[in-house]
Amino acid sequence: MEIILAMSSGQETRASIIKTLRINSMIFEKYINSLEKKGIVKQKGDSYFELTEKGKNIAIKIKKLYEISQSINFIEEEVRRYLEMTDSEELKGSNRTA
Repeated sequence: MEIILAMSSGQETRASIIKTLRINSMIFEKYINSLEKKGIVKQKGDSYFELTEKGKNIAIKIKKLYEISQSINFIEEEVRRYLEMTDSEELKGSNRTA
């Protein structure tokens, strides 16, 4: 997924993708070949790559998934804080009766 997102801003060079993702060239070649076969990425010239329409649609969906994930994490943290507040209030109440 990261390789698709790295290419979502337009044409990218092989070197810039490798540098951005901090991967070696063998891993890059493995993934880029797979994405090309699936019609998600196309090569432009010797070293430029860009997303196809299919790839752009996938990138949009990945970004939406990340947004949803961040919202879930935020809500989860809010619930955790609420539960901690509720627990501490219950402890205060039980200490008063003792």
